[in-house]
Amino acid sequence: MMKATKEHSVLPNLLNRQFKEEIPKKVLLTDITCSNGRRAYLLTIKDLLINDKLPYKASFSLKIVIVLDTNDNLVENIGDRRYKSKVSKKS
Repeated sequence: MMKATKEHSVLPNLLNRQFKEEIPKKVLLTDITCSNGRRAYLLTIKDLLINDKLPYKASFSLKIVIVLDTNDNLVENIGDRRYKSKVSKKS
């Protein structure tokens, strides 16, 4: 796997370990997974309430465009403009 260019950073714990949600699409979780051997990445977005994966994108490159495309797909699928990307897709 490619060497990370930045160490992990600590972000505010907005959920405060309260993983029960009563409103759909209020809490969305994301993860980027790398396969072993060949470099392939899978980015998924999951709704905490219904425990269902919303959009996902697979790529052989770990560029910002995988995140932006997945996010835009989320906006198209659920119709909520709050999640619209505000970052340029220029890579």
